[in-house]
Amino acid sequence: MSEFARALSRAGLRSRRPELSDAELDAEMLMQLYGFALKR
Repeated sequence: MSEFARALSRAGLRSRRPELSDAELDAEMLMQLYGFALKR
């Protein structure tokens, strides 16, 4: 994904889920984009 598209997706997700930390936001982006979650 291009940097612009990634930033746009991240900003949209941040506006819908402002309570997420940066790490949680990254995990949520992976879940939405690729359909899997990172194990912690």
